[in-house]
Order: sequence, then structure tokens, then C-alpha cells
Amino acid sequence: MPALTKDSYTLDEFLIMVRANNLLKAVKVEKQRYGYMVNDTICEVGNVWINGAKLVTINSESTVIADILKTMKDVGIDKFENINYLQAVKRVIGMIDKPFAN
Repeated sequence: MPALTKDSYTLDEFLIMVRANNLLKAVKVEKQRYGYMVNDTICEVGNVWINGAKLVTINSESTVIADILKTMKDVGIDKFENINYLQAVKRVIGMIDKPFAN
């Protein structure tokens, strides 16, 4: 890894460092989000493009876990794999050799 010798870097400077390191990969991510409420949980459906590959995401957030679990079941996502964006990015760009389960 390069030594970070400055307090801040421009985007171009940062990308130069990323591209110079084999363990890192710059990725273009775009997202459209649509929010709504279900069972007193804050929900979101998103269209996400990772280097042009489209994924559709859905989430449910609350401090009440029972409400989240009910929402997941009610909207039919309780049987799907739950992964974060970093894992999705790594699968799309081939850093992880694992297909999406659904």
C-alpha cells in the first residue's frame, strides 16, 4: 500500500493509488432508490449498476427486529440470500468466485 503522506487527496490522486495496487479495484456504482413504509419499517427498493451490471436490492430497517422479519416474510424476501454491497461488488467484478444465489 502507498504511504499516505497528505491530509487529503483529490479523487484523481486517490484513483491513481487504487489503480497502482493489484489488491484494489476502482468500481463505478450507480443507484436509484425508492423508499416506503411496511409494517412500521423503513423500506427501500433500489436499482444498482455495478460497472454496468444491474442488480435490484430491497431492504427493511427498524429497531424492532420482529417488524423486520414480518416485513421480509410479507414481501417474500425471507428466502433470499442477504449480502452487503461490498460482497455484491466483489461477485460482479470477479474478486469472489461465487454466483448470486437468486
